Amino acid sequence: LNCFIRDSAHGFAIGKVSHLEVDKLNIHNASLLAMHKAVQEVLKKLSNNSKIFLYVDGRFKVPNLDLEQEAVVGGDAQVFSISAASIIAKVKRDAFMVELDLKFPSYGFAQHKGYGTKEHITALKKFGVSDVHRQTFCKKYV
Repeated sequence: LNCFIRDSAHGFAIGKVSHLEVDKLNIHNASLLAMHKAVQEVLKKLSNNSKIFLYVDGRFKVPNLDLEQEAVVGGDAQVFSISAASIIAKVKRDAFMVELDLKFPSYGFAQHKGYGTKEHITALKKFGVSDVHRQTFCKKYV
């Protein structure tokens, strides 16, 4: 499905922010920044003649973009392009977590993908915070 979406899309990009940026900005603003970065990359790939309309999952539009957009609560269940973007992002994030698991095997990133599961919390308490953990997430567990 991920390959089908990528092959069918007029354009897509992955916007990344570091754990340090998430700690500095908070998860909401860091997510908006990642979306902004992704949209900017897509715009570079498309022709200037392309009519662009952006659907955004959630309550907030992406700030500082000069294009029409609409925020859609529950958009991943209602708007195909949001669903497709969610799948691409999840597959990319999961692959990144598997890479992190190779560097930090004690934390089990390949299994829980960094979500606050019981296993993840147990590993944090046992091994402490790694170099890639968000401090704002971990401070309530260690």
